[in-house]
Amino acid sequence: MAIKCEKDEKAEKKKIKKAMEKGNIEGARIHAENSIRQKNQGVNFLRMSARVDAVSQRVQTAVTMRQVTQSMKGVVASMDKVGGWKQPIHTYTHPTTHPTTHAPNDTHFNYSIRDFLFDDV
Repeated sequence: MAIKCEKDEKAEKKKIKKAMEKGNIEGARIHAENSIRQKNQGVNFLRMSARVDAVSQRVQTAVTMRQVTQSMKGVVASMDKVGGWKQPIHTYTHPTTHPTTHAPNDTHFNYSIRDFLFDDV
């Protein structure tokens, strides 16, 4: 639509030139108003197109996020069904010393696969 408005604007400019050459000032003024209107309408179409593109992109992002969420739900459900996923897979012992006795104090960190994979989710 913006391209059509641009073509119409150029056509109106040619009509302005012809009217001026013939000495038809009133006709040139009318064609000038038409040319300005076509230019403004073309700009408005471009603005509307940009808005529609932005909304389209937001909708596409929402659809993609919904698909990812559904996929993650399925993965988590499958992981819950599989045995052993909630069992600790790694025990890390970090020796620390007690400040007064300097005796080792073991601190255990137990993580399951699910906790490890979905800690940030």
